[in-house]
Amino acid sequence: MGENAVKRPQPRAPEQETPRFERGAVPVEAGKTPNRPRAGLGFRVWKLRVSKANREKLKTLYNDVVNYLLGVASELKGSKYLAYYADEWREVYENAKRQREEAGKRTPPKAPPVYIPVRFVMPGGTMRGDKSAPAVIDLSRGELRIPSYRVVQRLRRSLVRALVEENSLDSRPDFVLQVTRRGLIRVVAHRRLRARLELPLRIVSIDENSRYGHSLAHWYINETKRAHTP
Repeated sequence: MGENAVKRPQPRAPEQETPRFERGAVPVEAGKTPNRPRAGLGFRVWKLRVSKANREKLKTLYNDVVNYLLGVASELKGSKYLAYYADEWREVYENAKRQREEAGKRTPPKAPPVYIPVRFVMPGGTMRGDKSAPAVIDLSRGELRIPSYRVVQRLRRSLVRALVEENSLDSRPDFVLQVTRRGLIRVVAHRRLRARLELPLRIVSIDENSRYGHSLAHWYINETKRAHTP
């Protein structure tokens, strides 16, 4: 896959709230404006402006992928990497179904967004990301391309500048595209948060339980002892 390959990440979708990049759920908030990302817990999200024609193509892509993931279709149209995050998507969907059942609702939940790998072509012509990714963001031309669905979408200059800057960070984030059932598309960047752990440690943990509220605990750990305060 290579050093800059799109790895298995973790977002939480604005509609169905939860995918993952590294097998762990972390919430993601989408910025309200297309080119002003809102930074969160290691995530930045940009909403792209999409033409009406491309929205219809993206709806077709979304339906094709979801039908394949649900077993309605036996084959996936286009690149097999469109279903790269199949396990994460199914887990999100099953969690949503279970929550509705526990709430006494019989109708199935709306299908969550799908996530697909993306690679970048930088202004100098170098490529960043996995060569097998079915989506390409060409920052030299200022456009997004998904060749298997003939999607070619121009990007605003401010977004191109932001993505060039994001790709130049050290360490470089992992990127993924989010496609919703309404044909909307977002770019999600995930940068791992690295913290130095040194003694003594003070740890605050929160156990969230939808039925019984929150439980808070405080830990203090040094070289010789540990103390716990519920």
